[in-house]
Amino acid sequence: HDHMKADNSLEYTQSMMDLGELHYKLGNMNQSQDIFMSALKQLLESNIGTDRNSMLMVAQCMHSLGAVHARCGEFDEAFRWYEEAVRRKNEIIKENRNSESINSYHFELGKTYNALAALQTMRGGLQWRDAMSMFQLAERHQLHGYLNDDDNFLEMEGNVVTKNIVEKLTPHHVQSIVNIRFNVGKLLHQHAQYDDAIGTFRDALDLARLDVERMTTDDVQDFGASSAVSHPSPFERKNAVVELLVQIADVHASAQKYDE
Repeated sequence: HDHMKADNSLEYTQSMMDLGELHYKLGNMNQSQDIFMSALKQLLESNIGTDRNSMLMVAQCMHSLGAVHARCGEFDEAFRWYEEAVRRKNEIIKENRNSESINSYHFELGKTYNALAALQTMRGGLQWRDAMSMFQLAERHQLHGYLNDDDNFLEMEGNVVTKNIVEKLTPHHVQSIVNIRFNVGKLLHQHAQYDDAIGTFRDALDLARLDVERMTTDDVQDFGASSAVSHPSPFERKNAVVELLVQIADVHASAQKYDE
């Protein structure tokens, strides 16, 4: 009975988090923050102990609160939430190395490293090459279990994700990796590393195009009722291609390669 009650409580909390994410996407930052704070308080008061799902949800709430503060320009507060999310996600991985869900835990950690690196570049808290290393660490975690251990995917030149790998990933997963590479490309562009920036944006563009090519009209239904929150829409996936093409054009303009 207690187990069923706990499951129902987690389902309700997850629904709250989905609603908080929806408000975030709609730009309603106050509502989003209030909902994530309520969800976090509920999780912490429920004596989560060593329950992995609950522990991960706590870390996800903290990540989301970091995202809200970052979007509001409150960088110091965002940094504190992201740092705590990273700490807790690392603990989950350390304590569950043999779990069947280990890849999803690494994905979650990569998501927060990406956000933290992007935040640090905005607030000037990292040298840009250190930020690059953190973005690469984010991608390494997000691709955990999908590349061989000896693949040199920390080097941007070797950062190739094949069509076979893409087909194993959800649209959300692919778009998350595209977002990491988008952030890296922007960082390289800002520091006048034009050739590297274009190469990185092209890598991201190849991934985004592969994702669009496999897309069907039934994609949203296939991922369930919560897909509006959890998974990118067909429009978002196609728009990623357009955004990357614009970024490549911007870099060529900065490099004064106007014919490109």
